[in-house]
Amino acid sequence: MLTGQYFNTWGSPDPILYAGLASGFSPNSNGWIGEIAYIPFVNSFSPGWPWFNARIGLQYVWYDKFDGTSVGAKANNTLFLYAWLAM
Repeated sequence: MLTGQYFNTWGSPDPILYAGLASGFSPNSNGWIGEIAYIPFVNSFSPGWPWFNARIGLQYVWYDKFDGTSVGAKANNTLFLYAWLAM
């Protein structure tokens, strides 16, 4: 499974709440999320069928703007490898 998503988070500037940000006290962020996932038991029975299932995936988040600025936004890009098991 391959998915993609655009995200845009915004809010009012607040010098007290966002005092630690060097970007002008703004929570505004936007970018893209891409994910590829594999569900091994879609077409076959799992070892503990029907009580067990799994999902393995790789997700990448890249920012065009982070905390109100595009300067240095790419430094917050994230790669996330995961495995979910459900019973």
